Amino acid sequence: MIGRAARRLERLTPLPALLRGGLFLAATAALVLATPAGLRTSPVVLTGLLALAATVALAPRGPLPTVLILAAAGGWVLTTEGYGQPVTPLRVLLLAGLLYLVHSLATLAAVVPTDAVVAADVVRRWLGRALAVVAGATGLSAAALAALAGLPAGRSVAATLAGLVLAAALPIAVARLFR
Repeated sequence: MIGRAARRLERLTPLPALLRGGLFLAATAALVLATPAGLRTSPVVLTGLLALAATVALAPRGPLPTVLILAAAGGWVLTTEGYGQPVTPLRVLLLAGLLYLVHSLATLAAVVPTDAVVAADVVRRWLGRALAVVAGATGLSAAALAALAGLPAGRSVAATLAGLVLAAALPIAVARLFR
């Protein structure tokens, strides 16, 4: 087992290593952002977060990226509901962007073998598209939040249902544009 890991490490090429390093950084940032402030300073919690992020970076195939994304979402719910930390647009947008980057980088890292020689342009275009998606979604979300700022605060079932309909309709409309 150790010999096999050593051989894989010897054959590791730079761009797959950078992909996995970027995945580790995005995963760590998402988990730390989603964790309650009081727990971030705990060595046990921080070690667990780093271990989960490292495991995803080392083995991006399979269910581990999904587990990490669900852990970050659960941490977010715990932070806002359990610890009463305020929900700010900046934190929501940052977490959403980081989770998308985790998803995107895990996808690419899962299909690129660690010993592959990959042209830098391939990774640059992939990351460019991923960052464009994050920037576009952040811009649209910020514009929607600004447009809704004048509405009275509170929970509304109608607004929730309208949001769900919009979330379902938007990908369908975009997919039809590209046919």
